Amino acid sequence: MHTVKFVAAHLCSKPFLVSLLSLKGEAETNIQLKYLHLCQTLFTFLRATSASTDAALVELNALGYDALEQLNQLLSVPGFLAAITDLLQHDDVSIRQRALEMFNKKVEEERQDLTKGDVLLFLDMINEFTDIVSLLHVVARIFLGMLLLVIYIRISDAYICSNL
Repeated sequence: MHTVKFVAAHLCSKPFLVSLLSLKGEAETNIQLKYLHLCQTLFTFLRATSASTDAALVELNALGYDALEQLNQLLSVPGFLAAITDLLQHDDVSIRQRALEMFNKKVEEERQDLTKGDVLLFLDMINEFTDIVSLLHVVARIFLGMLLLVIYIRISDAYICSNL
């Protein structure tokens, strides 16, 4: 439990955030890979503990989600999308599902502040989703297709409104 608390607290700490701002080139790529690994680990952990009623595991689960939220907020849009692209190709369906949820949340949170380049990056992700949809059952395809349409409209709407 102490490790999960440490991760959540460290991700919010001023020294850590200052060090992130100074990353360039290869260091930025390395941090994205570490983010991806940490996300996969957290997703696996959260999946294993989410159904538990044990008080300690419930608390750990909440801390895990806090750490995941902090990670999500720290990455730039390109870094976030690079990590999400890899998560969407993971063998574990629950990790892919969480990645889609994180993507949707990021769109919701960032849509008013997206640059033209960010909008294009988000829209390029539609191809990733199309590949995933092709693997799903027909009903799931319809649902995910509607979700993707809503995401596309939100991103486009945010971009159009910010340029008026």
